[in-house]
Amino acid sequence: AVFILILPDLLSEFLVEVLDVSFKSNFRLYNTNVVRLLKSSKDTRVAAHSRRVFANRLQCREQLEVGQQYLIMGKDGSTTDSHGEMQYLLDSTTWVELVPDAQKCASSRRYELNLRRLGRHDSPSQGCIATAMLHSFS
Repeated sequence: AVFILILPDLLSEFLVEVLDVSFKSNFRLYNTNVVRLLKSSKDTRVAAHSRRVFANRLQCREQLEVGQQYLIMGKDGSTTDSHGEMQYLLDSTTWVELVPDAQKCASSRRYELNLRRLGRHDSPSQGCIATAMLHSFS
């Protein structure tokens, strides 16, 4: 079983898989496949199997890994890519969680308990994802 935490004050919530990473200007660009759309307000064309770009600043040490799935919750995108699709900035207001695979998650009960531990972290640094916000359940 998969348990998803929905936070009402966030505008967009996705379960994504990182396909590849590129670099442009001062940003790391993550090309992702939307595995599951949980909530979206402005991005009317997004659905499961859509491609979306998530960006973070190069000075941010937190990075997403190709091939991994992440739960990403945050503000709607404010820019579009070359195909007119919305892009999203991973910053200090974005919640990012690595989704554990079956081997790392011994039971759905452990996963549920970890989700309950999610709380508010108020330690943003230079507009980056706060370190405590980007972690796995392993």
